[in-house]
Amino acid sequence: MMLSRVRFMQAARLPPTSVESLRRVVPDNPSESRARCISCEASCCSLLSPVKIKNRLGHDAYRPLHITRQHGEMQLVHACTAYFNISEKYYNNRQLFALHYLKYWLHHRQEDVLVNTPKEHTYYDLVSQQDLNALLHYVNDIFFGVPMRNVKISWDWNLPDTDLGETREVCLSSCIGFCNCPVLGLQISLNPRISSSDIGERSLLMNLLGTILHEAVHAFLMLYSFPTLCHNPRFWGAWHGRPWQVLAENVEKVFYHLTGLPVLLGRFDAIRVNWPHVFPLPTTADFDEWNFEREATYLNRYDFLVWSGHQLKKDAPIDPHEECMHWQTMWADEKRYGVCYRSPLFGSVEPLVAVSQALEEVSQTHSGVL
Repeated sequence: MMLSRVRFMQAARLPPTSVESLRRVVPDNPSESRARCISCEASCCSLLSPVKIKNRLGHDAYRPLHITRQHGEMQLVHACTAYFNISEKYYNNRQLFALHYLKYWLHHRQEDVLVNTPKEHTYYDLVSQQDLNALLHYVNDIFFGVPMRNVKISWDWNLPDTDLGETREVCLSSCIGFCNCPVLGLQISLNPRISSSDIGERSLLMNLLGTILHEAVHAFLMLYSFPTLCHNPRFWGAWHGRPWQVLAENVEKVFYHLTGLPVLLGRFDAIRVNWPHVFPLPTTADFDEWNFEREATYLNRYDFLVWSGHQLKKDAPIDPHEECMHWQTMWADEKRYGVCYRSPLFGSVEPLVAVSQALEEVSQTHSGVL
């Protein structure tokens, strides 16, 4: 039975403490958003057209981003954030159209959004290929506003069971064997076998939306940032480093503001899984800015729900993997400590004390709930 719109929106709300942590000051207009962009003086907002257009509501709005060449990752992140992190009444017509149909789609799928899907259902059972293409199109128009001509999204039955999805470069020509073809594109692959039993208490459909947004952020950075920064694993920018984390956090907050539904891009889990390959290592300022404590993470492998750093529910006895997770966290801290000690960037050991204390707090927060 379809829920009323009021019940739908009320049931989708976060707990009061989490709602407060997600609230943000929405700029009244694009001009204010431009003024607040921290790197306007450094030309990041040159990607935003200074010539405003009138949207169908009669308000001034930004034109879609016009990116004709590749840029630095943080320049892209700040320009993109200034583009979508404004009141929706100042969105351009393309954004308004995409937002209207995204809300329409979510409204007609509200039972899947709110009700825990039967455990035997999977991603593949919930969303068709046509819907995948439409969702990626809506997400791109709302948040990025750039052409995604050579980006395809589809199910991939060959993905490991532990992977929700991945984004990789592919050849768009009919090459066989070694390919040195300049016609390259991006393939977003989603694991169709993910089921409700894999994600626990969270909505399977919302988890899928989070995965699509997660991969869309990857695709945006991989398409328009410098290859030397983005595609080189040593700098992990298109992985889950600072550019991806900052943009993903803003997408989470704005998606909640626009739809009233919390969506998670798996930011903390992403950096945890990639930790052995992280270079350069994130600073304490990065950890503070990325706000991992705001994220609600369901760790199905450990059988309990974590919200804003607090354990809310436990369905089973402590899993033996919990101890492994604790030791993995400790090893990550030791790795961070050692690199800080050897790095010439610090100049002295004084900053090392602050780094160690901050990382100890992060470790205690997460290891205490994992």
